[in-house]
Amino acid sequence: GRRCSPAKRVYPKRVSGVRIPSSPPVRFLFLSNIHECGDTMAFLVRIYRIVPLIAVLLILALVVYFVARFKFPSPRAKQIVINLFVVLTTLLNVFFLLATLYAFFDNNLFGVELFASFLVVTIVGQIITMVCNHRFLQHYPQYKDKAVPAHIRTWFHEKFHHDDFV
Repeated sequence: GRRCSPAKRVYPKRVSGVRIPSSPPVRFLFLSNIHECGDTMAFLVRIYRIVPLIAVLLILALVVYFVARFKFPSPRAKQIVINLFVVLTTLLNVFFLLATLYAFFDNNLFGVELFASFLVVTIVGQIITMVCNHRFLQHYPQYKDKAVPAHIRTWFHEKFHHDDFV
């Protein structure tokens, strides 16, 4: 069979030529090594790091939806959640992209791996949000147009502000 390429090993700093014995070398496995070697444990660890971000986004979506649903009708509450997630995922995409680039230029492979995983999740979240927005607008076409402020003519305005005096 085909041999697996060895994972990159990063050893801790040496103190006067001797490696610190208490810390083993750290392995950085990238996706190419995972598919070549079948090392699913590293892939599961990467997924496990992403779970808190997904959980926070899910809880945020539920809380915003139920609070908005209490005050507005269901389609308006859905629109609020979609608009919130468009802005939120865009900001998270920019943040994780900058963090990934910073870690890359700092030669921090662990940071690149971590922030790139988060970036992939937020990009997928952005795509899901856009699909949800498209489906929402198919079902509720009246929400395609932006709301415009209404001009309410009050009794005071009609009584004291005539157009004749202009």
